[in-house]
Amino acid sequence: MNKRRSNSEAGRGDIPEHFFRLGRRAAGAILTLVILLGSPLVSAGQKPQSADLQSPWPAACYLDDNFVLLYKIINWWNTSLPEDDTLLCGETLRCQHTGKIKVSYRPEARILTLNILDQFGDMVSALKQCRHCSGPGRMECSWLHPGYFADPRPETASAMGPGDGLLTFRGIPPEQALLFQQIEKELSLVLEGRIGGLLLADGTIALHRAGTFLKPCPQPPPGQTSQQPSTLLIKNRQSNEIIAKYVAIYDQACGKDR
Repeated sequence: MNKRRSNSEAGRGDIPEHFFRLGRRAAGAILTLVILLGSPLVSAGQKPQSADLQSPWPAACYLDDNFVLLYKIINWWNTSLPEDDTLLCGETLRCQHTGKIKVSYRPEARILTLNILDQFGDMVSALKQCRHCSGPGRMECSWLHPGYFADPRPETASAMGPGDGLLTFRGIPPEQALLFQQIEKELSLVLEGRIGGLLLADGTIALHRAGTFLKPCPQPPPGQTSQQPSTLLIKNRQSNEIIAKYVAIYDQACGKDR
């Protein structure tokens, strides 16, 4: 007689075994999403199924290195049961899109500009939306690849604030500007951070804990910081090189939001 399988084993279906080698909390979150959304998750490096390619968002997103359809996760979280509201809290979310950066150059000023045509703001919030609250207020450059920049000091790069779509780099000689123009279609943006909740105002997933939330994540225990700086990478998809790295900078609370 065959041994009767437990409910947990019977519910696995075709879910890859490596999901169950994750931490208990992460595996529980992923398994819940698989069951509720009815969509398979795909490991990083694997090609998504044809159904996955129907996402209305141009970015490819990964939850703890597993491919996900972000708009389905947001839909699920909007109506999740109270006991499931914090399943995604603290998990690592990484989103990447390619071919959405326009390169321009002013030779007389030796300034290179990257115009980000499509940011992640429709579904992911990396910077705070409240003006006077404490939280990440801008992205600042922390590293530049010396093979792409004649002067790789981070201060030669502009910061990125909420809604900004332009990044400028000073002291760029014409030959390096030409390199950027040649690889324009291969330039990728990679945003990564830890999930801090689902924002009330626009329903985006926040990679911080600043603002008013529909589904807030618990604050850390006393003595532990609530800061979880996100990173933004500019990469050459063809060579997989990181060209520039930006880190979220936290501002202190000042005044009141109206």
